[in-house]
Amino acid sequence: MKQGETSSFPHKTELITERPFSPSSSTAPLSPDTNYRNKGWRASIWYITFVVALGVATDCFCYAALVPVVPFRLQALGYSNVSGLASWLMVSYAGGQVLATFPVAYYFHRHPHRRLPLVGGVITIIGALLLFMFANPYWAMVVARFIQGCAGTVIWSGEWISLRVETCDEKNMGRQIGFAFSGIAIGTIAAPPIGGALYEALGWHAPFVFCIGLCGVDLLMRLLVIEPSRQMSNSNSIQANSAPSSPLSTTSTFKSETASSTEVNLSPWGVMGKIISSPRGMTALALTGLFGLLVGAFDPTLTLRVQSVWGKDSSFVGLIYLIACAPAFVAGPITGAMSDKWGVESVAVPSILLTIPSTLLLLLKTNLPGFIFCFTCIDFFLSCTMSPTGVEVSKIARKTEGVGEIHQFGAINVAYASSSALGAIAGGQLYDRPGAGWPAVCWFNFACCIAVLPLAMLWTGDKPLFWRMIKGQRYTNDQSSDSSSEV
Repeated sequence: MKQGETSSFPHKTELITERPFSPSSSTAPLSPDTNYRNKGWRASIWYITFVVALGVATDCFCYAALVPVVPFRLQALGYSNVSGLASWLMVSYAGGQVLATFPVAYYFHRHPHRRLPLVGGVITIIGALLLFMFANPYWAMVVARFIQGCAGTVIWSGEWISLRVETCDEKNMGRQIGFAFSGIAIGTIAAPPIGGALYEALGWHAPFVFCIGLCGVDLLMRLLVIEPSRQMSNSNSIQANSAPSSPLSTTSTFKSETASSTEVNLSPWGVMGKIISSPRGMTALALTGLFGLLVGAFDPTLTLRVQSVWGKDSSFVGLIYLIACAPAFVAGPITGAMSDKWGVESVAVPSILLTIPSTLLLLLKTNLPGFIFCFTCIDFFLSCTMSPTGVEVSKIARKTEGVGEIHQFGAINVAYASSSALGAIAGGQLYDRPGAGWPAVCWFNFACCIAVLPLAMLWTGDKPLFWRMIKGQRYTNDQSSDSSSEV
């Protein structure tokens, strides 16, 4: 008998009776077929997906509602270099996301119960909105945006993983992630026109009051959700205490606990290094970064561009965002279903190719409808590029030792926040620089798309398009993923 097998039967039975399940361990598997699904609509996958979409939409709304009005607010307060100042407000928001992501991801990975942190995140967002609403000094606005970014990270990480990914089977993951991603489009669609209209009609405080009310609705919906981890711990404890022990179940439980005790727990930076060492993981982060770069570059500059060329106010800029983001509403579910059926590579690469021409067509100055159409194309195809990354990171996480889905989505959050901060800095500074302006912003976005395209062709999906053309259908991305995960 091997040395690792000497502690056999009596010791195994003792393990089951004393420690049937540890609710503090996040390594316990959560299957979509478990008993908590029988608790009613509050634990159903569709209600959970709805709550996740609502939470994401609320967070995006509270950010995007102020994008078309902040430049006008800064002008009203007498500030100069408005585009640059607006970009630094966005950088402070992204900085809060970056700094909070890994601590939040580490906490959610170690603790299965997320209700209290999620509630605290919403309350913190409300506090940040109140601070921003009453702030006149620029530094107070920066602090408010930073706090809001930190709280938004709690919402994204906690809801996304604990309420959606851990309750969905892999075959339907693309569909459910697509529906959850539609919350981004909903928040982005509704926020600018509502924020701009409220600002024009009722003043600076009106958009904030609306955002706070929306946070209240989000908080109520979240409190109604029955957490999967809580139901799993209760049901497992009952089964362990009531069911008789058998040699087979005892051995299975002992092996499960042994595997849990030897699980690799990487540090936050170790997780990032593990992801970067995987070409497929790095490409998923690059696709997320492309989305963040372009969105970040447009946020502080689009309002000023429309105002300077066509003389439009914040409410009209909000309508432009509404028109541009409306098609993106359907991008999430459609691309999610397409990714499940034909692979992520069939969605991401064509979407980037279709984004590239519109980045330069935004140089048009004589045709406002054409300008809006090109901006709409960019927003739609960027959403199509971004949506499948959720499927990618979930597949990578399940194949990489020591990296869970919460780590992967945390890395995506860091990639998006840091890239949007970089895009906001680049866009704001290029727009304010004499001799550069809007054309420099457009060429910057064009260069970003060109840089990411080869990565998407080489390493996106189970069968990347480039290698499929070279080696045929026999090639799979698992070869590169497996080899890189061993580095």
